[in-house]
Parts: sequence; structure tokens; C-alpha cells
Amino acid sequence: MNRKIFRSIGLLVLTLLLLTTAAFATSSLSAHCILPPIEGTATSEDSGIKEVDGSNAYLYDVTVGGGYEVDCRQYCTSNNVTGPWTKGISSVKDAAHLGGATRIFAGNEVRLQFSTHFLTPVRVEVNGTWDSN
Repeated sequence: MNRKIFRSIGLLVLTLLLLTTAAFATSSLSAHCILPPIEGTATSEDSGIKEVDGSNAYLYDVTVGGGYEVDCRQYCTSNNVTGPWTKGISSVKDAAHLGGATRIFAGNEVRLQFSTHFLTPVRVEVNGTWDSN
């Protein structure tokens, strides 16, 4: 009797671990992209799947080449909806919450969209990590 209980508990723990891993499948995505100069835009290398309608994304460990600043927002590739721009991301300000939008739904594919400023005369490389939530 005790073996059955321990076996059941072990199976339950294993199942929970597998489900937890699947729930965080959209964590630690690459934000890498190379932006064209003068208000150029590009999207992140990786995309994630939204788990919660309209939720924020989180960008961290960012490096922006040449000491420049970029702006960033969520971009839903499923329906072309975007969140609000988060301004002034740089190697110094290397993390940001990226606002969601009510029309970005759970199950939608999202990427990050970056933009250079008007006075950025060169291509800029962005690296970092992000979670789509």
C-alpha cells in the first residue's frame, strides 16, 4: 500500500515539473537584432507565445552598440497589434517593462520591435533577453 502511495506521489511530482517547464517555455528569448539608421526598425530574433491577454513583456540584460539608445515595444505578429513604445533603452538602462495591448491575446505570437532615433546615423546592434509572459 505504501509503495503505491509513494509511486503516485512521485508520478505527481514529475508531472508537475514537466508542466512547470512547459509554462515557462517563452522565457529567456533572444532580443538580438540589427537596426538600420535614422528611425530604422527591426524585430527580435526570437518570438514568444503570450500566456495572458494584454500582459506586459520584460526585457533585460540589454546591450546597445555604440552607446546609442533605442526604443522598444511588443509586436504581435498574429494580428499586427503593437504595445506602447518604451523609450531610451541602452546599455546603461538595460531593462524595461514593455506594456501590453488589449488586443494581444493569449496564444498570439509576439516579437519585440526596436527603433533607432532620428539622430542615429549608423546601424545599431541590440542584444538582450526577454520574456513574453
